[in-house]
Amino acid sequence: MTNQIGPIQTGEEKPAAFDFSGEGISGSIVSAVVTVSLASGTDPDFADVVSGSATIDGETVVQKVVYQVPNAVYLLQCTATDGAGFKHTVSAYLPAKAVA
Repeated sequence: MTNQIGPIQTGEEKPAAFDFSGEGISGSIVSAVVTVSLASGTDPDFADVVSGSATIDGETVVQKVVYQVPNAVYLLQCTATDGAGFKHTVSAYLPAKAVA
């Protein structure tokens, strides 16, 4: 299932939270990586929407995202590895909107 985060607006930096509570995590989340692709629009530097490393808080992974280009929609995919070595992925769309 793919959720929606945002939208993110001109000049914003905000946390994107990925909830793994319904994903059958075994033990706890031991590592997580967030990747980004461009779902629609134009942004040659789309990977820059993700800033820094993700942090883990229980069964939630939080990633800082920054505004890039108006009218672009980004697909963020968070892959978390649990204590048993199983990998779980939660995805979310992040639309970018210009504010006048």
